Amino acid sequence: MYSKLLAFAAILSLAVAAPAVAETIMIDDFNNTTLDSNWVASRALDQGSSASTTFDSSTNPGELTYKVSGYDSKVVQSVLLRDDYHLGIGETLLVDLADVANWTNSGSLEVWGGLAIAMSTGIDERIDLLHISYREKSSTDNKVYWYYFPHTGTHSWGVSGNLTAASVDYLYITRTSSNTYDLGYHVVGDTDRTLLKDELAVDASYTPGNAIGVYSDIRFDGTVMFDNFRKEIVPEPSALALLGCGLIGLLAYAWRKRK
Repeated sequence: MYSKLLAFAAILSLAVAAPAVAETIMIDDFNNTTLDSNWVASRALDQGSSASTTFDSSTNPGELTYKVSGYDSKVVQSVLLRDDYHLGIGETLLVDLADVANWTNSGSLEVWGGLAIAMSTGIDERIDLLHISYREKSSTDNKVYWYYFPHTGTHSWGVSGNLTAASVDYLYITRTSSNTYDLGYHVVGDTDRTLLKDELAVDASYTPGNAIGVYSDIRFDGTVMFDNFRKEIVPEPSALALLGCGLIGLLAYAWRKRK
């Protein structure tokens, strides 16, 4: 019995030591033609534009479409957020950029689309907002930007090198601690994600993550599309180790009692 217990303990220890497999939670694949009521659309920046801006999942079934029409040269930046899910420590938020090759492109004008996290839904200004976006400007000028707009003070930002048009397939934000984040993107055909900035630190009193969603900014009449808004949770190694030790302890107790 004792040898069997040792063998089981060894197997369990190997299992605990093995890399944890991330659990994927699909928050919305946008297969319903009507967005659920948890989504709240708002303008994070509006210079007084009379343009129409909409998020919907019916224009391109199976995808989320953001559309601008009647653009009047006044910038509008929009977010679609929900607070029934949160970005916790150790969790990664991801969104696919759908049909990037078909995003409306108008010469040298800009179109942005990406991930956003904030402290709440229904924001009407860029405060306590963190986003990472793919910006398409021309066939030779495409980059990924991240921006953090703090509660007070000057915003911070970073940018990737120039990218081949339509080469980015998804974006991500990982919350690495209570007030730090990793941000990055994945290029079609690559096996690794490329970090834009390692552990961006924010004001500990105003940490984004209670509301999560997407961000878009189009500087003409155009559209961008998203798909598979999701998050990944990797079990903490310490939690797995505690579970393994607990099981071993119970088995040891049972063995001694039986003996």
